[in-house]
Amino acid sequence: MSRIYMNLIFIILICFKKLVLSDDDTIDLLDLHNDPGIINTSEKKGPLETIKSIPVSRNKYKTVREADKIIYECSGDNEGIDYVTVQKYYGKIKLINITISTEDYYETENKFFFKFIHNWYLIDQDIYEMIFDGFLTERNMDIYNFQDDGTFIIEEHNLHGLKGTVFLPKEEFQLVGVLHNGKPIWMSKDQSFKCTSLIVHGELQSTILVNANVKYETDEDGDTVSEKEESGHHELKDGKEAEQKEPCLPGLLEKLEIMKNEKLEELKEKLKEELKSLSPDEDPEIMYIPTLLRSIFEDQHSEQEFQETASAEPTQSLLCQQIFYEKINEKWTKVSKSEFYTKLNELDEEMLK
Repeated sequence: MSRIYMNLIFIILICFKKLVLSDDDTIDLLDLHNDPGIINTSEKKGPLETIKSIPVSRNKYKTVREADKIIYECSGDNEGIDYVTVQKYYGKIKLINITISTEDYYETENKFFFKFIHNWYLIDQDIYEMIFDGFLTERNMDIYNFQDDGTFIIEEHNLHGLKGTVFLPKEEFQLVGVLHNGKPIWMSKDQSFKCTSLIVHGELQSTILVNANVKYETDEDGDTVSEKEESGHHELKDGKEAEQKEPCLPGLLEKLEIMKNEKLEELKEKLKEELKSLSPDEDPEIMYIPTLLRSIFEDQHSEQEFQETASAEPTQSLLCQQIFYEKINEKWTKVSKSEFYTKLNELDEEMLK
């Protein structure tokens, strides 16, 4: 019996050494669940998963990395990583919040990072929260791999022979991207574009016809919501309000908003530079980017054409348009309404034979 107790004590000592006395002082984001020195808790809301990683030993970890890429290193022996909050969007790590404290917990600070394609960018807390809010409400739908997570109201009909499925995003969600087996069909250019409904004709895995109803928000002058925010930034900066000597609460709030927009534009410029370094066949993975940052992508033909159509009626603040897509030679192509319904009628007739 004593031998059993001795073996048990030996095992406990080994576990204690691994947990506390290990020389490894690095948290690897890709190996969180295999690190015995870390306790992980997780919560999932739709495509957004929040993982909180808390070291068992205080002030042990000094570095956060993703595989061989170092994201953050503590500045001295007295500083350690208190915990790391990881945000995964559709399974991809996109945001992290690293909480750092001194050994005696006298000082604590947070570092916020955003991942774009291959690199990590240090960002301010307000930008972090804006991106996080986008991840909470924005949805990208892959028709081929669709799983009902409560985002949509779903209706099915079979009026002509070919099955049709209608997807209506619930009020609290915004559909900003539509794909089929990973291939983009429609993607929102920025925060001005929302897909209010989607009709898929045929089976989800084999469909070749998709109809998207897109809402486009403008102000009375025909500017997009994001354009209006940017122009407002310049007007305030150059106008009389920027020269006020006596601070007032509304003025301070506006100046804080200007500073936030400036930081956002700085981040966009950095992301654009990384985008230029991609090879032509490399996927920029736009579906993992919130609409807040999607204006960095220039090759958004569908939205540009839609914007030209919308700007013809500048007095309207809310414009809607139907966009029709057909899969031709394995590529999703925007087609006219007549071409779309001609093909739909052909498929209906085939089903009725």
